[in-house]
Amino acid sequence: AKSPAEMAEGCDAVITMLPSNNHVRMTYLGEEGILQTLPSGALCIDSSTIDPAVSKAVAEQVHAKDSLFADAPVSGGVGGAEQGTLTFMVGGPHATFERCKPILSQMGKNIVHCGDVGTGQVAKLCNNMVLG
Repeated sequence: AKSPAEMAEGCDAVITMLPSNNHVRMTYLGEEGILQTLPSGALCIDSSTIDPAVSKAVAEQVHAKDSLFADAPVSGGVGGAEQGTLTFMVGGPHATFERCKPILSQMGKNIVHCGDVGTGQVAKLCNNMVLG
């Protein structure tokens, strides 16, 4: 695909993992962003580690398109990814979490519901502080 919009066209689920707040904003909300073509009822899972306020803002826009959004930052590093033992800290309504769980279970061992959108980010930031 040449753009996030082209990639998202016709998708039931989209997973992103991007390096910064601005990358997430542009990938979802930009002129060629995911929301330009995302079908109604689709699920967006963002596994970036970003500001919880950005997750909430993107979620509002995704919800306005009658689709679902969860923030699901990850812990476990490259080794966890290679072994399929990552931990996903998921923020979003319980029904959205239930829809995320079978998808994320393909990549991780621990899929934890943290609360509403943004709480996955908060849990990840706390995890990073504790682990130093």
